[in-house]
Amino acid sequence: MLARVKAAAIHFCISASVITLFLLAVFYIWYPWPFYELYSTWDVIKIVASVDLVLGPLLTLVVFNKTKKPAELKRDLSIVVLLQLSALVWGIHITYSARPVFLVFSNGSFFSLSKSEVDTENLADPALEPAFYHSPTMVYLKAPKDKEELWKIINDMADNGTPGLIYRTARYLPIGEHWQRIYRFSLKLDEIKKNPQSAKLIEAFVKRKNGQPEDYAFYPMRSGRASATLVINKSTHKIDGFIDKTL
Repeated sequence: MLARVKAAAIHFCISASVITLFLLAVFYIWYPWPFYELYSTWDVIKIVASVDLVLGPLLTLVVFNKTKKPAELKRDLSIVVLLQLSALVWGIHITYSARPVFLVFSNGSFFSLSKSEVDTENLADPALEPAFYHSPTMVYLKAPKDKEELWKIINDMADNGTPGLIYRTARYLPIGEHWQRIYRFSLKLDEIKKNPQSAKLIEAFVKRKNGQPEDYAFYPMRSGRASATLVINKSTHKIDGFIDKTL
């Protein structure tokens, strides 16, 4: 019995190390805060963790027996490992495919788009190409130059089923040189504060950050399943947080 417990404990430690690496990739690379709060990653993680941290070591505890023939023991343990690897590969595939790769600014809002929603082959700037070790990239969507181009895009969508404007990666530009224009499209604080509930949310956020409302720019943010208010620090041009409702 002691040998079984030892084998299961070793199995658990190895599994825990692998799961830790998986979680680091999920929460620090593919879904950095605040994205992991906007995407449903926990359901997949719970399944993978249950199989790898609970079921795997438990099965090892059951099947491990020194009295078995080496070939038989190897076969039984291989089946357990295969089950775990299948769950892990499935979890990696699901979370990696659904991970947000672009945070697109368009028409006063930010849109969080997952890898499965965009075709990166048409990117105008190769530097924007998402890699497996990259966090979501903020980009600026080049607007149609005139009404004629806009209507051409709309008709193309209606007639040929081509992607909507925000999904057209050929129009993505590095966001760096566009911040001043982006800030002009931020939500107006005076208008937001007319709603008492929204005013309280702004006040609470600013208090947590020890800042002033004028230090931040607020934007509607939409992902596949959720909407929120994204907050950008005007000094750093970086995401400073989000409010989990639209203002």
